[in-house]
Amino acid sequence: MPKITKYFFKSSGILLEAVSILLILFAFLIRNSVFQTYLAKRASVYFSKEWKTKVRIDKVDISFFENVSLQGFLLEDQKGKKLIAVKSAEVSIDDFGPAHLSIRQLKLNGGEVWVYADKSNGVMNFDFLTQYFASNDKSRSGKPFVLYLNSLKLNHTSFRYDDFRMAPSTFGVDPNHVYLQNMNLSLSQIKSKGSSISCHIDDLNLKDISGTQITHLR
Repeated sequence: MPKITKYFFKSSGILLEAVSILLILFAFLIRNSVFQTYLAKRASVYFSKEWKTKVRIDKVDISFFENVSLQGFLLEDQKGKKLIAVKSAEVSIDDFGPAHLSIRQLKLNGGEVWVYADKSNGVMNFDFLTQYFASNDKSRSGKPFVLYLNSLKLNHTSFRYDDFRMAPSTFGVDPNHVYLQNMNLSLSQIKSKGSSISCHIDDLNLKDISGTQITHLR
């Protein structure tokens, strides 16, 4: 499963950076939730145009400039398929700057992630995000962007990976078509710097569509 693990952490890192940047945009706005939600929706329109896809945020609530609550986040790929969806998210920010972001805790509830390789050319459906942030990195001077996350908790989350260049297997675990359901994951000491990601797995529960089940992996 090394390839699946690689894609999981790579896509998670990119998606996490995308969500984090969207959240940080509202960090210094006034504390009125209605106004914050209005600005969040305007930002959704902006990034929808930037990424040529659909971005939706239903509600944002920011308190004390460091605690952010988000309801109903959706990001589609450029073919109109769901890339990531989150029912609710809570993030506590310690510190951030032009080249770094330090998050104390991030909780995602009811998340769905679907990454896949296109059948015709093998390009991943999140490649437009990779290209977008890579182009931004080139415009920055100095060190690459560093993301540090002390604690990440995923509750009732699903993760799907498909390589549509490969036919599905009719038996056993298929590494080219993986669908992890009802996943509860707890990670700590997560650090992303450039293309490098490191973390510590505190707990993991999940069930694959093939019937494989993992309980309390630590």
